[in-house]
Amino acid sequence: MYIFSFDGVKAGYLVAISPGGATTMNTTLPLIARTINTDTTVIAIVNGTVLSGLVPLLVPLSISM
Repeated sequence: MYIFSFDGVKAGYLVAISPGGATTMNTTLPLIARTINTDTTVIAIVNGTVLSGLVPLLVPLSISM
């Protein structure tokens, strides 16, 4: 919880969701929702959804390289 609060205050709310990665749409969402505003919570859900959707495309691509 300290990391989210510190990042949100010092560098901006979007920086606070970046460490969560794909888990920002489910696992770390309650923590983000409690410590950051509701607009950033919606962005966290979209961020997690996009990252989770990209995994099936990017993992095989990176393995084939």
